[in-house]
Parts: sequence; C-alpha cells; structure tokens
Amino acid sequence: MPEFNIQNLFLLYLLSNIFIITLFAIYFLYYQLPNQKLKLYTTGRFFQLGTWSIFLWNYNFTNIYLSAIANILFIISLTIEIYILLSANNEIKKKDNIILISFSVLASLTLLSSIFVSSYYKVLYMSIFISLYFLFLSKKFAFWTNKTKIEHIVGFWSFIISILFIIRALYSLFILYEQEIFSNNFISLISYLGYFSIIYTLPIIYLFILKERNEKIILESKKKIEEDNKKLKELNLTKDKILSIIGHDLRNPIGAIMGFSDLISEKCKNKEFDKIEEYTYIINQAAEQSFEVLNNMLYWAKIQTNRIRYKKSYIDFNSFIQDVCKLMQANMKAKDLKIQKIVEPDFHFVADKLLLEIIMRNLLSNAIKYTKPDGSITLIAFKTETEIKIQVKDTGIGINYESIEKILNSENGTSTLGTNQEKGTGLGLLLCREFTEIQNGKISIQSKENQGSTFTISLPITEID
Repeated sequence: MPEFNIQNLFLLYLLSNIFIITLFAIYFLYYQLPNQKLKLYTTGRFFQLGTWSIFLWNYNFTNIYLSAIANILFIISLTIEIYILLSANNEIKKKDNIILISFSVLASLTLLSSIFVSSYYKVLYMSIFISLYFLFLSKKFAFWTNKTKIEHIVGFWSFIISILFIIRALYSLFILYEQEIFSNNFISLISYLGYFSIIYTLPIIYLFILKERNEKIILESKKKIEEDNKKLKELNLTKDKILSIIGHDLRNPIGAIMGFSDLISEKCKNKEFDKIEEYTYIINQAAEQSFEVLNNMLYWAKIQTNRIRYKKSYIDFNSFIQDVCKLMQANMKAKDLKIQKIVEPDFHFVADKLLLEIIMRNLLSNAIKYTKPDGSITLIAFKTETEIKIQVKDTGIGINYESIEKILNSENGTSTLGTNQEKGTGLGLLLCREFTEIQNGKISIQSKENQGSTFTISLPITEID
C-alpha cells in the first residue's frame, strides 16, 4: 500500500470537513428548518475543522501543546456529534448526557496529562476513547424502539468504527511492549478508514435520519389534518342534522300543538265541543312525536360527545319488554295493531338495560310506523351458544336495498313517511345501531318492499364484571 504524505492527508481531512459543513448549510437552507440540533451538529464540525487545521499547520508534531489542543477539539466534536445522533430519536436520557460529558472530561484530562509521553501512548488513549464513544453509540441504537433502516445502519456502522479503533489501540499497546502484531500499512489503512468514517459516513447518515424524521413528522401532520378535517365534517353534519330536526321535525308538531290548542280555546269560548276530542288526539300525537324526537336527539348528542357508558345488569326480558310495550300502546291502538311475543317464560341475560330499552322502543316504534292497520308485529327472543338474538318482525311496507345500506352505514340516519304519514328524524335506527355496537353487538336487517322487515339485534352472552 503506498504511503500517504501526512500533510496531504490532514489537508484532505480538512477539506472533507469543509465539504460536510457546506452540505449541512445547503440542507439547512433548502429545507428552511429551525433545527437547533442541526446547528449544534454543524458547530461540532467546526471544532473538528479546528482539529485538522492545527494538525495541518503542525503536521510534524513539533509543538506538543498544539497537538494536545487538536486532540481535545476532536473529542469535543465527537461528543457533540454522538449527542446529536442519540437525540435524533428523542430518546436520549439524562444519564446518557452525564456519560457523554464524563467521557469528554476524562478524555481531555487524559490527553492533557500525556503531553510529554510517547506518541504511541497518545494514539493508544485516543483510540480507546474513540472506540468507547462508538461502542456506547452502537449499544444505544441497538436498544432503540421503532428503528428505521438508517438507524439500524448507524448502530452497525458505529460498531465497525469502534472495532477499527480497538485494533488501532491494540497495535499501539503491542508497539509499547516492542511487539508488532500488525503491519504499518494495515494500521494506516485502519486509521484512514476510521477517520474517514467519522468525517463522512456519520454526518451523511445523520442527514438521512433527519430526512426520515422530517418525512415522518410531515406524514403525521398530514394524518392529523385529515383526522381534524374528518371531525370537522362530522361536526358540520351534526350541526346540519340538529338544525334540520329543530327546523322541521320539532317545529311542525309544536306548531300543530299551538294551532289546535288555539282552536280548542276558541271552541270552548263558543261552547262548541264537537271536535275537541279529535283536536286533543292530534295534540297528543304531536306531543308524543316531539317527545320522541327530543329523547332521540338527547341520546344522539350523548353519542356524539362520548357520554354514553356501558353498564351491565341482569334483565328479565319478559318483564322488561312488557314495560316497553306499554309505552307503545297508544300508537298500536291508533292502528289497531298487536304485538305477538315468542319468548321463553324464564328468559334472562346480561346487557345494558337503558340502551336496550332505547333500542327496543325505537324498533317497535319503527315497526308500528311502517305497518298498515290490521297488520302484525312479532317479537322473538332466543339464545344461541354465544349470542342473545332479539328480532322484531313486521308485515309493513318493507325497505329497499339502498335504504338498508344507509341505515347500516350512514352517520346521519334516514327516514321516510309511515303508513299514516307519520314523520321521523331517522335518528331512531341510527341509535339502535350505535347502542348495539356499544354493547359489542350488531344489527342486521332482512326486508323486501311490500313484504315486511325483520330487524335482528345480536348481543354477546356476557356476565357482570
């Protein structure tokens, strides 16, 4: 292997550092990043620039004090670079900082105290400290979580550099004992590889780490913006839905209550009682409709703000469904409908009673609304090995495929007029779906137009915790 002129070698190291500093400056200006760590890394490079400038000027090592200062500047540069590499993943700890500062102080004191000793001792000490630095770096990278490919390379390459300087340290140690285990050419090659790795590969790898981190930050920012936009759209839809309900589904029945109550008042003043019963029935229907809308709006608002809590309790289904059906009696009577129940006498299970009541009330209300007078509604409840099944069957007008898809997938609900022109908000079935899913269940619909519908609620068999 040809011998390098030492002065030319120091000049090459110096120019290489100038190139690296220029590269960092271009990167900084191109990405316009307010990155303090990048500035600190560049500062470390200026310390190393000082090292090679001193060695170039004092290439024959005649001034031992300048050589010691150059070595200390190199140690400071190395400390800064390793600190920046460790902090690239934001996982550097206070203990790591203490270790790095201790290394730096110990190395500097050792090099100062060895000013007057043989150059082989200086090479030995310098090589030991450099290898310890990179062993520490490779160990830290080995225990990082979520490492990128570049960070794997840094850990591996740091280990290789530490091996190169351990070999260099062993060579100096054996020379001191007048034993030569490696040739001068081999050690020169090891030194060139080691220093060039420190000068070139680590900063370039660090730039790649920065690039990966910046891309990851940009990706996370884009993802957050998309999530925020999605939430904003959902809030806008919620607002539009509430305004629609208030402006139409609540305004109409309240208007009916006000109008017909005025008519009753006029009739009473004139002592005309012929249509009062009809008017009070209309007022009652409008009040019930308003009450149902307000109830569903209340529960829907709770879903939107995550204020619904799943509370398990034992349910005697026969007693439970009897209470729910009592609430439906007026509507069933108006259409001359009856509910047939197919449930075992002692049918009980664990579920959220309030959520199940809202589900059943809305399913039965829906069945009544879309079933013609003299039609039939059947309620079936049974257990499988893993689930509780509750079915509400009607002989109503049925639902087309597109509407079923909207019910099962829409975030805003869908509604059509009932057989007696009953109006709805579309929130009822949306609540059924949401409250079933809160209980880790699912809702399914089988229906054909003009042949009726079957709504099935499936809840997992569970116990109270």
